[in-house]
Amino acid sequence: MFCTHNKKQSGFSLVEILITISILVVAISLAAPPLTSFIENNRMTTAANNLVSAINLARNEAIARRTTTTIAGNGNGWTVSFIPLTTTTPTAIMTYELDDGIEIDISDSNIQSSGLRFSADGYRDLSTTPATFTFLVCDPDIDFNRTVSVSAAGTTSVTKGTGGCPDGT
Repeated sequence: MFCTHNKKQSGFSLVEILITISILVVAISLAAPPLTSFIENNRMTTAANNLVSAINLARNEAIARRTTTTIAGNGNGWTVSFIPLTTTTPTAIMTYELDDGIEIDISDSNIQSSGLRFSADGYRDLSTTPATFTFLVCDPDIDFNRTVSVSAAGTTSVTKGTGGCPDGT
């Protein structure tokens, strides 16, 4: 007598696995561009929010310490500092670093050289800058930007704009 066992094989065939992988590859390739745009948007928003945080810190520290504070570029970000009454050397309070590729365009040469200053009452020092001053947070490789505006009273606002950096760098 012959024993025949009718065992049913379970599992996936090679063709089924290849078709499933092909569908996954197509779906992932369709989802990648929106994901890249989402990441770029978050990087730009984070950089603008960090700049606003630095500006707000400088203003709050000016009021709390009853002295002038400055927010100035440090090559790859921003440094918030104050000058103690006992010395003329600025003391750093906090440093903010920019992500790779993110730039902050400052059109006013006075701010580029001396920084944005807040007096002891929390208002901006208007002797060297216009009443409303703007920073352009941008990336030359991205087609949108953020504009951070600082009023004479020291309040900030952020708006989304189109276009990369003005000079393309």
